[in-house]
Amino acid sequence: MEKSYSDFLEIMGAPVYNEEVPDITLSKYKDLIKGPDDNHDIIIDIWENIGFSGYENGLFWIVNPDLYTDIVREFKEIDNRAIVFARTATGNLFLWEWVEVAKRPNIVHFNIHTRTKTYKSNSLDVFLNFDVTSNWLWEKDFYGKMEQNAVEKFKLIKHDEAAVFVPSLALGGEESRDNLQLQKLLPHLFILAQL
Repeated sequence: MEKSYSDFLEIMGAPVYNEEVPDITLSKYKDLIKGPDDNHDIIIDIWENIGFSGYENGLFWIVNPDLYTDIVREFKEIDNRAIVFARTATGNLFLWEWVEVAKRPNIVHFNIHTRTKTYKSNSLDVFLNFDVTSNWLWEKDFYGKMEQNAVEKFKLIKHDEAAVFVPSLALGGEESRDNLQLQKLLPHLFILAQL
């Protein structure tokens, strides 16, 4: 395996699920999800060696961007050029999105429940090996306490599922562990985008 993500694997552990990435997808995204300070294409490295994959019982997923492209275009808060490369247990998205103020792409955490964005690093290496593996960030950022509550409640969140609020926050639902239910993620994202 590539050393480029060894810290990530050491802390996150073996994937709970992985799926082979087609060559056409590898070619399509080569050098598209790569920061200016990254020495290599870490997402492509992971896709080639592990595939689309989930970690920590579904807390964090490295995903197929093609599954999300049309749906995220429905969210007015997300730039049409954004690429979804990862997601969380509650369906929140990590985007590689152009940031006009910075005049460069950046990693953006998009909370699908509150429709808020948090701007992160512009280095995928830093993001995967330090941010995602940091307990502090999962507790203080990334909607962490709710993400951890979701995994504790459901034990395993599958590749096509997410723990979401029912009813959704946009419809007056309460932001609590008790209101989390497992739903199919992509249809749920489409519904949220319409609200």
